Amino acid sequence: MSFTVPPHDTSTPTWRQSQRDHLTEICDTISQLDCDFHSDVPEFLDADRRRIMAVVSSFSYDVTTIPVEIISRIFVHCLPTDGRVRPSPHRAPLLLAQICRRWREIALGTVQLWCSFDFTLQSTPTPNGRTRRAPMVREPSHAGMCALHRAWCHRANGYPLSVTLRCSIRRYGLPTDFLITVATFAPQWERMELALPNFLSSAPDIARFAARIGGPFPALSTLALSIGNLPYVIEQTLGMYQNLPQLRDFRLSYGLALSRVPIGGAPLTSLELQTEVSLGDCNATLQRFPSLLHLGLLHIDFDLPTASDLGPLPPLKSLTLDIGGCRFLALVTLPHLRHLNYSIYAGDDIDTLVAFLGRSACSLTHLALRIHTVIEDLFLLQCLQLLPLLEDLHIEYRHGGARTLCNHLQSLDIVPQLRTLSFSELAPYGYTYPPLVQMLQARRRVRTASAGAQRLSSFDLGLAFSKGMLPYRPDAEKLRRLVEGGLRLRIHGPGFECPEGQYIDEQLEFPRPHPSVA
Repeated sequence: MSFTVPPHDTSTPTWRQSQRDHLTEICDTISQLDCDFHSDVPEFLDADRRRIMAVVSSFSYDVTTIPVEIISRIFVHCLPTDGRVRPSPHRAPLLLAQICRRWREIALGTVQLWCSFDFTLQSTPTPNGRTRRAPMVREPSHAGMCALHRAWCHRANGYPLSVTLRCSIRRYGLPTDFLITVATFAPQWERMELALPNFLSSAPDIARFAARIGGPFPALSTLALSIGNLPYVIEQTLGMYQNLPQLRDFRLSYGLALSRVPIGGAPLTSLELQTEVSLGDCNATLQRFPSLLHLGLLHIDFDLPTASDLGPLPPLKSLTLDIGGCRFLALVTLPHLRHLNYSIYAGDDIDTLVAFLGRSACSLTHLALRIHTVIEDLFLLQCLQLLPLLEDLHIEYRHGGARTLCNHLQSLDIVPQLRTLSFSELAPYGYTYPPLVQMLQARRRVRTASAGAQRLSSFDLGLAFSKGMLPYRPDAEKLRRLVEGGLRLRIHGPGFECPEGQYIDEQLEFPRPHPSVA
């Protein structure tokens, strides 16, 4: 019995595959030989096996010639865009480390893959019906997760860390072994997001938490707190954050007054308050942080009647307003503003917005509107006519549609620089799509030499209800041709969310970083 290597061109994939097949055949034959056979037979086969293995081991593959630096960079781009990495064998970076030995070595050696850790402590049911503390769903023990967290952070090799810690424990305290592990790497924290529930019942656990993770935090630049409104929880938790010399971005969630936050004289450039705040406190805050570039206010309670009560404002470039935002906008003039997120609850709110834009003469490039009432699209048109440099437009409708607005947006005289357009919570019917498609076609026909106008590159349509509001076939065919022409198109809704819309983090708990205001 003998196996020969056929004389083929060694540069072709067919020849290389034939060698693998020969090697497999020899190995199968050796494994099936009976021990009573003459010993020369397996030795002869083994010699053939070694000879072919020497040939196979000399093969080179195109994928193995890619430089390590490029593969490492590709791996980094596999991480979530929001920067929060949850340990999972089905997602990067753990998934990348399971493919092959070379990828594992590259993944373990790429420190950027291990600089973020999104950790959730949850109450999960046990076989006897009770609940137990578990750092992640289906994890058998705290010890395993503590070891994972320790190894994960060690792989960051001293680089700044982004830590997201969520806790949904209702009846039990925080596990001490986990706190010890987390506290070990606290000096490396660059971004910290902490969510402690209102119903943590064990006060000593909170004291241990503050004692274990008590700083200092010399590298902490981003801090997001959502810690309920229990006085003891607030007092013990905030005691951790007394000296933050590098803090730039601070986000405060529901249930906590701004006056209770001891962030001292940190050089903040971004402040988001998702809790009710008086205009007086807001004014004091603006004077306290003169370098602010981004301000987000969820709920403003007015106690100052006139603009004369407001002191000098910082040079804000980004502003997010919700409840009470209309009255705040009526008091201020912000000539440096570039990004504006604004909620409209009544018809007068759009008039206030138009007056603000005319008074400030700011060059907005990003505008997001949340419309909670019925307004005419013509009023929106008045607003858009004041924004010749607008590049990104996002409109969330709670009532009505965008048919009239789509008709007007066909004209390049309105927001000629528009590159990204988004409608969400829309309830379109079949007759709504033709003007929308015509608007997209008009925006895609723009040439670079057309009087400074830009071609629309991305359109997002978020539907309010079900698949019944999808476009009819003729309009769907036109949309398909637009996509083939290069338009990034996304249509999604609650019943048929597309993969691009499935994010892993809850924006209500930890909002995404605000748009760049550089």
